[in-house]
Amino acid sequence: SVVSRQLYLQTKKASSAASTYNGEEYTKATYNTLIQHDQWNHDALGVINKNMINQHTQMRKELQNRHQDITNDVNQYTTCIANYLGVEIISRLPGTTVGPLSSLCAQLLGLNGRR
Repeated sequence: SVVSRQLYLQTKKASSAASTYNGEEYTKATYNTLIQHDQWNHDALGVINKNMINQHTQMRKELQNRHQDITNDVNQYTTCIANYLGVEIISRLPGTTVGPLSSLCAQLLGLNGRR
């Protein structure tokens, strides 16, 4: 019938307009959400990057400090060994006297019973 055909066309037109409108709004909303999400990702990755750099710098500094401590300990031990050997060699020569080894060297070399 003509009336039902007109009613069908009006419903179809209204549905089509509503679908177009909603699709446009959904598209805008999706775009805005993606822009916000992109900004959040950018900021979050920036924080992660900054934290990684700070942690790496801190770790490197701590390693450098520890390596310097080890170098100092090895140098001190080497100096004490050289002094000990020098004292032992010179003290065995006839007519020579030599001062005692420092208390630090005696302790490092375990000559005072404690190490």
